[in-house]
Amino acid sequence: MSKAVDVETPIFLQGVSLDGYIWGDVRHEGKLSDLGVSAEQIAELEGVLTEKVLNGEFESTPDWGVASSETVRGLTDGPVPLYNERNRTGRRYAPVEEQPHLFRTFAELDLSDEEAIRNFTSKYGFLGLKQTGYLDGAFVYFEQYEDWFRAIAEVRGALTLYDTFMGDDYTSQSHLISEDEWGGFALDLKVASLDLGRRLTPRSYLPSVWEKAKGDYQLLFKLFFFEIVNEKLSEYCLVRLHVQGDVEELDFGIRNAPWNLLGALWLQVAMMAERKVTYKKCGFCGRTISLADTRKDTVYCKSAEDSSACRTKASAQRKAQTLELSAQGLEVEEIARTVGSKRTQVAKWIKSVEAERKPS
Repeated sequence: MSKAVDVETPIFLQGVSLDGYIWGDVRHEGKLSDLGVSAEQIAELEGVLTEKVLNGEFESTPDWGVASSETVRGLTDGPVPLYNERNRTGRRYAPVEEQPHLFRTFAELDLSDEEAIRNFTSKYGFLGLKQTGYLDGAFVYFEQYEDWFRAIAEVRGALTLYDTFMGDDYTSQSHLISEDEWGGFALDLKVASLDLGRRLTPRSYLPSVWEKAKGDYQLLFKLFFFEIVNEKLSEYCLVRLHVQGDVEELDFGIRNAPWNLLGALWLQVAMMAERKVTYKKCGFCGRTISLADTRKDTVYCKSAEDSSACRTKASAQRKAQTLELSAQGLEVEEIARTVGSKRTQVAKWIKSVEAERKPS
């Protein structure tokens, strides 16, 4: 009798093109979803359209009901292969399980750095906001820069709220919230040039919750966070059955499943809140460290390639600074305070250099 093997379907599988991604000025005819076309119709239309375009059956872009085309900045993985997108070379991975803190990496992307966004896409794939257009005469799927800008800013804004109410100094951010003339509350939150403000109204909550919220900024930040995340989950995720158990006797479970990478990122945000995960910045490189995965007093992050890389680099930096200050004539205690190292360690670094300089 064969041994039972545990089986559980991933929450979401993401595809990444191995052909690479490039930025370009794409001639854009509009989003299919904006035309009232369903997801199933889009999939069917894309397959038929791709074949017809590449077979030369269209002299120009088909009219999908958009008045005129425009040129937009877009990220693409190149011309669509014959018949359909599945002919591309690529890999698949499960972002929710394999990259549980990917949403933090995403939120920390430089909004003005196209290369940083392209590198993220090359590693993790499209967000799932694809449109169709033409780049240098070739029919392509692409994602607009402005959609990436908004998506990054919205996740970053939600994390700003989360970090605020999870911290001890949330009252210092109380200026972001004001009571409006209709008896509700308004959030004044901006990320770069994007206004992420919204309102809370009494009718959405139990009277007891609303009364408490009136004098509780921590609760208000939580409620705004709750509104934003729920809105995004309803936009990018679906409730689905999934398979669990073992191959001898499979069972079903219910879970919230994203239909694209952006949905997976928002699901990770929700999972973070459910688990009350806290974060801090690496003392050397500034990357985010999840305190769910390490000790609370951790100072430096760990990479898969070298778990002590940032710690080692920080130590080398402090040593170099110590020797420079020592050469300027500063005392050991003053140097220790300046570089943030123990007095004994500073003295050891200075002695090691002095020993090297003595003639043998």
